[in-house]
Amino acid sequence: GSAPHKPLPPLKPAYKVEPCVAAAALMLAIWWGPWGDMTLDGTPIPAAKKTLGILVFVSTLWATEAVPLYITSLIVPLLTVMSGSLLPAMVECKAGDTACLTKRYTPLPPGVSAKEVCGQFFDPTVLLFMAGFSIGSVLEKQRISNLIASLLLRPFGNKPENVLLGVMSLGCFLSMWISNVPSSVLCVSISLPIIHQLPAGDPFAKALLLGIAFSNNIGGMTTPIASPQNVIAFAACEQVGCNLTFTSWMFFTLPFCTILLLSTWMLLRYKYPPQMSFLRLNDLTRDQPALKGSQILALSITVTTVLAWALWKPLQLEPVFGTM
Repeated sequence: GSAPHKPLPPLKPAYKVEPCVAAAALMLAIWWGPWGDMTLDGTPIPAAKKTLGILVFVSTLWATEAVPLYITSLIVPLLTVMSGSLLPAMVECKAGDTACLTKRYTPLPPGVSAKEVCGQFFDPTVLLFMAGFSIGSVLEKQRISNLIASLLLRPFGNKPENVLLGVMSLGCFLSMWISNVPSSVLCVSISLPIIHQLPAGDPFAKALLLGIAFSNNIGGMTTPIASPQNVIAFAACEQVGCNLTFTSWMFFTLPFCTILLLSTWMLLRYKYPPQMSFLRLNDLTRDQPALKGSQILALSITVTTVLAWALWKPLQLEPVFGTM
């Protein structure tokens, strides 16, 4: 007969009891402790103490990874609504206007609070985050980043200083569209065969690795979707009436980042000169196989999306489709 099947190992729980209990105890201690409410200009604000308790609770869960990170994130709106921590939109009150101050610091009722919190999930800024992450994920899974690497490195030849510029240009370009973490990983994987052929103690290895780190940070400034802080800054500019578009952002950042990239490259060349005159790059610059249908579709969607972002306001698409 056939050999008996081995029993599957027991599944590990996706949560840790002790940190969860500690986080809840800290939050309840802040909420119900003997200390009074937090005040602003002498006015007590009960919602502030509740918000502080929620902040300590979720920070503890995030720091200890007591539950999956996304679970902790989803707990935030639930606790905000249930605890009555959400205040109305900020309004200016005249000195001595107690009615205005009372309304300003009175939490929204649960029904209104839930609508406000859930509405933020479909804020244009959040959707821009999702679009940027989706593009990055597609480029990685379809291995289009490998194709881009081959195309970008080929014109730089095999001189070490030119290869350094090519790898830095690749990191900068990739981090314009995907997170600089996977783009850095790709650049390091490309650079490892180069580093392995260097003589022991060759300072050029340091130049390559530092160049990857610097170039991916530089590329992270170039487009509004390159990093989360860019998305937030882009949205903040629109809120204060600054007529900033995807194209105008890049008109400012591209020259600045290009100068910064070249300056960094020249500094690394001077600081860490290579000992070899030529490098072997046959594996990195060889012709890639023909694109598959899924890769063509992914590239088409990515290019169309980027063009739409760049031309949204110049083509006056906002009155028809709304904000990008």
